[in-house]
Amino acid sequence: MRRYLMPAFLILFLISNMCAQSLVDVKRYEATIRLNIDSRLLVAEAGLELTNISGAALDTIPLHLRDLTVSSVLVNGNAAAWRHTGDQLLIVPSTPLEYNSGATVHVVYSGDPTHEPGSSFGGFFWGDPTYTIGVSFRTPYVSMTRHWLPSNDIPSDKATFDLKFIVPAGIVVAGTGKLKSVNALGKDSLVYRWVENHPTATYLVTLAAGSYARIRDTWNNLPLEYYVPRKDSLKGLSYFSTIPSMLECFEHYFGPYAFDKVGYCITPIGAMEHQTMISFPANLFAFQPKASTTAAHELAHQWWGDWVTPEDFREAWLSEGFATFGEALYAGWLKGRAAYLQQHHQNISDYVFGIAQREGIFPLYDFPRTPPSSNYPVTIYKKGAVVLGMLRHIVGDTAFFRGLKEYGKRHAYGNATTHDFRRSMEDAWGQDLGWFFDEWVYKAGFPFYVVERRINTSQEDAPEVLRIHQTQDTTVSPLFLMPADILIIKTNGDTLRYVINIRPEAVQDFTFPDVKQKHVASIIFDPLGIILKRVRYRTLEAEEPESAPPNVVLGALYPNPVSTTHEGRSPLVTIPFEIDRPARIQIDLFDSLGRRVRRLIDSRYSSGSFSVSTDVSNVGAGTYYILLSSPNSRQVRRMIVTGR
Repeated sequence: MRRYLMPAFLILFLISNMCAQSLVDVKRYEATIRLNIDSRLLVAEAGLELTNISGAALDTIPLHLRDLTVSSVLVNGNAAAWRHTGDQLLIVPSTPLEYNSGATVHVVYSGDPTHEPGSSFGGFFWGDPTYTIGVSFRTPYVSMTRHWLPSNDIPSDKATFDLKFIVPAGIVVAGTGKLKSVNALGKDSLVYRWVENHPTATYLVTLAAGSYARIRDTWNNLPLEYYVPRKDSLKGLSYFSTIPSMLECFEHYFGPYAFDKVGYCITPIGAMEHQTMISFPANLFAFQPKASTTAAHELAHQWWGDWVTPEDFREAWLSEGFATFGEALYAGWLKGRAAYLQQHHQNISDYVFGIAQREGIFPLYDFPRTPPSSNYPVTIYKKGAVVLGMLRHIVGDTAFFRGLKEYGKRHAYGNATTHDFRRSMEDAWGQDLGWFFDEWVYKAGFPFYVVERRINTSQEDAPEVLRIHQTQDTTVSPLFLMPADILIIKTNGDTLRYVINIRPEAVQDFTFPDVKQKHVASIIFDPLGIILKRVRYRTLEAEEPESAPPNVVLGALYPNPVSTTHEGRSPLVTIPFEIDRPARIQIDLFDSLGRRVRRLIDSRYSSGSFSVSTDVSNVGAGTYYILLSSPNSRQVRRMIVTGR
């Protein structure tokens, strides 16, 4: 076999970009790290067991280490030269490392570790506690473990870890994996040994050393550990008492928990899903009575992000979108489907009316990272969760959760891509989903629908005709292929449900031959509010110019959601509307099945701005619809009513 030697300049190119190609595969890290907290000095030595997977002999072994000073390097017990520039630690063994050959690298280093420049999030932080956060929002390399440990610091190289931390007596160290031992070192120091034998991405390894109380609990024989400030030790168990219900929920939907413990440690900033030891923000611990949405989000990451890790950071929606979707699942687990849908609707509203305008419109995969975006734009959280909710609705619960669990099993303790997830879902559903992932993951934006009833005044028994327009800017977003539910409410109160398949066309007509338009009171497009979209309704006579503007605008309801549990006052919802010329206005309240609950107004109004309020104290929790009807348009707003 011909021997090929990979030159150093090519090594630098391959390891210095977002989708870095790994030239080595690190199997195991061992390190002893002394934290001199008062003097802000880290003194450490690390050992790495690795294999050359580059396809050629390596005369340079590439690792990452930033802002720390290397004093010696050994490769297989022999002294080796090194070059350390920026975050690139290039180790030169005495003889090239052959392809598929293994090596043990030993690095002695020290210094004052740093964190993300201009930010207080990712990296290493001194204080009480002294702690690490595994990712950054702005640095081009994202993973921050290189700020305190020499490593192949990319998400696709998962390894096991055996880390010893030497700290002053009285300091408690929280870490990744199992706490194997705590031993005295002289009179003034302790050595904590944390071992994680499950493959772990470097950005998911952490330490937190401070004045902690270690609170221990179990759930189904699974250790639960909470590291809280010593002064708040009595609060710890009560605050985290919600974690078992989160585990029940996620094991039901995702499959069995994959690690040896669940851990949370209180840190000044967070939250961050470090494997088995979640860094949890101190302000939430201080001001919330119980761990809730944020804790659930980070716990969901133990499946999606930790157990199955994105191949690279271009795929970060596979972590953040999935964990945000987990928030909605947990809301539904606690309070029922209405709560799940409420969270889904909130994610849609947050994205369409806020995030997309602040961050811009871009795909979930390989998104831009320069401002106003970042390494973790809110888009991949909120839109990512909504995309999963839409996929669930399209394929159905049985196929969706079967596919999700299969995706986990196929890539357990490893890495995955969007294509891998798509393939698992297609196998579970039995149909192609390329169209769905193409438009919702790999392309940007969302549809703007105009839902238009076409009234044929010349034919008394004319069938109902619905015209769907897509009006989004097609230089930014595609025309979308999308199934959509239609709810037709008849004048006699009956409701009919249909599914229409909207093609990627600017205009498409749908005829309902078994429904006479004279018997239709109203139509609700996507009645459950599943689709990420903006939508406007209008009614036109067939010969009426399509450019005729609506003469009525139904405003946003407030408050929405509305709670029926307010004490001392009736829960009122205000419905604002504007009209540009005198017209007769009807406003009705419908439930999610299309049944009219009550008529709120039926009066003639002059032009201007108006509002009507309705008391919802005697309606149950759930999703409702406000339907405003005028002579030439019907408009719908969704209303969420919550209970206890």
